[in-house]
Amino acid sequence: MEELIQALSRLFSKDIIRITVSNKRSASQKAQKVTVRPIVSRGQTLFQFERIIENQAFHENMTKDAAMDMLGTLLKNDYRQLDARTSGWYVSINF
Repeated sequence: MEELIQALSRLFSKDIIRITVSNKRSASQKAQKVTVRPIVSRGQTLFQFERIIENQAFHENMTKDAAMDMLGTLLKNDYRQLDARTSGWYVSINF
């Protein structure tokens, strides 16, 4: 888990374009994947989590720290893969 926290910290120190969490661990997880992208709301940079469930999109905006915690939880419990694109590089992490 410590390695995951370090990887997410390095990832969030870059200019993130998009993060996709996929390859769900169980069929009970309704969303096939979760997409995260940075947005600016009221002058503050937030990270928007998008889950598509039965042709309906659900969005949730989070601060950087909350987004890192949520990604850690998703990878620990619900999904096996993280793909991220930043302004400088592309990362793929499998669990």
